Amino acid sequence: MLAGYVPFLSATVLREWIARWSDFRGATGGLCWQMAMLGQSRWVVYCNGNCGFCRRWVGRAQRIALPYIQWRDFNEHRDEVAHRNPQFQESAYLIIDQRVALPGFRGFRKLLWALPLLWPLVPLAYRPGARAIGDFLYRSISIRYGPVRPNPSCARHG
Repeated sequence: MLAGYVPFLSATVLREWIARWSDFRGATGGLCWQMAMLGQSRWVVYCNGNCGFCRRWVGRAQRIALPYIQWRDFNEHRDEVAHRNPQFQESAYLIIDQRVALPGFRGFRKLLWALPLLWPLVPLAYRPGARAIGDFLYRSISIRYGPVRPNPSCARHG
């Protein structure tokens, strides 16, 4: 019912509401703030470069993702986010502006916003109960494709 009144509000009132909501949620990592950080290339995905599955998945995701995402191997860049105390051995992380760390499925679900070809999955990923199912599937895939396998390119260099 309330949504039916929105078309009758002036643009000024709507802008004020959005600004007020953005300011309030900005400090806590709300969607408006997170999308602003995406536009400023402050989304960084840290994944295990020693895992063949992770390397293949990142290679595919890079091709369909918006160009604002940074992709890093946490084995080489661990010191950049050590203060966040991520459990890199357990999952990949999406780190937003060095303030918000989203592991595993939570990171993948947020990353969907930056993968236009996968936007049809966004409503499914945010349905009630999706996080529990997503966490289970993420752990299952991690177990299936673990343990960590050495990266052949790293073995040649070091």
